[in-house]
Amino acid sequence: MIKEKQILSKENEFDYAIINNLRVVVKQYGVTVDYGGEITKHDAEYVKIHEKYFKKNTCEFLVR
Repeated sequence: MIKEKQILSKENEFDYAIINNLRVVVKQYGVTVDYGGEITKHDAEYVKIHEKYFKKNTCEFLVR
């Protein structure tokens, strides 16, 4: 179970967020860079939200 304000970091957490249409906020170096939305896909390096790609190793993905 993923909770509000939890940071997604594992592959299965990103999969869970996609399946359950969880909305996320994207932060980079502690600053909100995108109020995000639903994750549409992800791979080992990137997360796609709407039509934007964010690098997993430089961003945090917080469940809203």
